[in-house]
Amino acid sequence: MQEKIFFNILTIFISRFQLFLTDSVLVDIEVYLFKHCLFSYFFIGSPLNAPENTLASFDQAKKEGVDLIEFDVGFTKDFVPVLMHDDDLDRTTNMNGPLNKFNFVELEKCNCAAKFSSMGNQDFTSNFEPICTLENLIEWSIKNNVKMLFDVKDTEIKLVKLIALLFERYNLYNKAIVCSFFPTVVYRVKKENPNILTGITWRRWFITYDDIEFTVPRSSSKLIFFISMILDVIWIWCVKLWIPEFLGVDMVLTERREISPFYLKNMTARGFKVCAWTVNERNEMAWMSRELKIPFLTDAPYIASHVLKNVNAEKN
Repeated sequence: MQEKIFFNILTIFISRFQLFLTDSVLVDIEVYLFKHCLFSYFFIGSPLNAPENTLASFDQAKKEGVDLIEFDVGFTKDFVPVLMHDDDLDRTTNMNGPLNKFNFVELEKCNCAAKFSSMGNQDFTSNFEPICTLENLIEWSIKNNVKMLFDVKDTEIKLVKLIALLFERYNLYNKAIVCSFFPTVVYRVKKENPNILTGITWRRWFITYDDIEFTVPRSSSKLIFFISMILDVIWIWCVKLWIPEFLGVDMVLTERREISPFYLKNMTARGFKVCAWTVNERNEMAWMSRELKIPFLTDAPYIASHVLKNVNAEKN
């Protein structure tokens, strides 16, 4: 992971320099939808009420009043884009192993509901939920008039080109935004088609730790751990000062603990929409909606809907 991120950043610098030499004209794009809209909250489906990254989850989220759904995109062995949060199938399905080691036809028996247990206020009764393809989800979103946030975890150039193709085929320019932790992904997407809205996602200690609680180091080597921490400090500084401009992104998706009035003021002054993730606590939702007036990603849309009703009632 450490080497992957370093290579990503180095590649961007080289590509950006080449682009500057060959083409200094930037395309003006209309970003009204995400820069000036009044979206209240975004969703990762409704994963507490239905299996994550499935159509059942998005159906449930739609019932709970979604503005936009966020989903994770990965590749199968035969390069079919599907929805899956992890690199492997172990945590959420009845199968084991890396997603990219299976052809799509082999995933027909993959049950995304195999390990699901409802923790929300709705009962999920289905015993089988198939793996969802990206194209199926796009068609569902258009049919249900729901905006989309592509969370891209695969750095394959093929995926970037496919996303650009799907944006053109389905005319998604005012319906979706592409985001990633990996700067090369959003940079390549914007370079492939400047009209696609992009966002950089970040959190503290992403290079060093595999989890947001900072308990699982990505490497057992003390030397690599130390180098990773240095890279993390540099990366955070870069994100806060100049990386969003450098990548040409339209949105900065920020881990909830990094959100503050000062941070928001800084990003807003530079022309970026800020979205917080992942906000599941009622008081925090109210603070971000009432005081900061920013959108947020949540796993609990049914809680968010109640919070926002109260916030809107206060305005009236």
